[in-house]
Order: sequence, then structure tokens, then C-alpha cells
Amino acid sequence: MSAETSAWAKQQQCGDRTIKAVLREIANWASPQGVVEFLHIRRIAEVVEVTPRTVKRCIARLEEPTLENPENLGLLRRISRFRD
Repeated sequence: MSAETSAWAKQQQCGDRTIKAVLREIANWASPQGVVEFLHIRRIAEVVEVTPRTVKRCIARLEEPTLENPENLGLLRRISRFRD
């Protein structure tokens, strides 16, 4: 847990309390550099008390804007990692 990332998440404007709750839970697990590794969607859903599908929708809304979804908030960036 990092106090910096938790404080940062608290200050963000998300426009929806569920999205903000998901962001704050992700921030609770982040390192001071803002990196979260291997946090399960089910775990976030249990803490925030929503379904895993709702968590997935919230994370999609928090990610970087794309051509398909320009309304995304751009607060998270997903980094894909594959095994060699």
C-alpha cells in the first residue's frame, strides 16, 4: 500500500461513486510508483461489494481514452505481460 497513490485516488473526479470506489481499491494495492501487480477482479468486487462484471466495466472506463472509447478517464494504464 502507498499513501501517495491512495491520496491521489481520493483527489480524482470520476463522475460515479462505483468507479471511484474501484479506483481507490486499486490504489490501495499500488506501490509508491503506482504499479499494481496481480490484483484479482474478484478481490476488488468483494471489497467494493459489486459484481466482477461491474469492476471490469469500471476499469475499462478508468483506462486511457481510445478511438473506440474517447470518453474514458485516462486514470489507469494496463500493461500486458506475457511469459517467454
